[in-house]
Amino acid sequence: MIEVTKENYNPRQTYYFVDYTLWEQGHPENIEREKKKDPTFSGEGYPRWIRESMQTEQDVQEVLNFVFYPFPHRVTNLKIRSEEELNEVITIDEKTNERIYEHDDEDAFKKGLKLTQREFKFGGNYQFLYEHTTGVIDDDGKPIKKQKNKSKKVS
Repeated sequence: MIEVTKENYNPRQTYYFVDYTLWEQGHPENIEREKKKDPTFSGEGYPRWIRESMQTEQDVQEVLNFVFYPFPHRVTNLKIRSEEELNEVITIDEKTNERIYEHDDEDAFKKGLKLTQREFKFGGNYQFLYEHTTGVIDDDGKPIKKQKNKSKKVS
């Protein structure tokens, strides 16, 4: 997989965000030791939440190849979303952390916190990385102003 950076980002390419839970089995001796320490230990392994942003179709295919043959590990909760879908701005009630829809409560919708799906589901770091990679912000997180072409009249 090639890391997508500001230099090699292609705005005409569709990118995806892949996340899943990887249950790592660990060494069999470690599993036996855990079972002896804690009889309720299921032996399923240790969960890790894997998040991979800015994946090309080829990258997603490589992830799928692993997901279908993760032996001795196990993969659950696989989700593949387009980065475009994650750009959708949604409204959140700050007290309940629930999504608010305009047709349910117009006043709460206006007052609610506006976030992208990406920020809401994965946090601000992934939003920063996306905006930096796509050229919306600079290294300091400040918006990049697009320069207008000012053509000078030649007389």
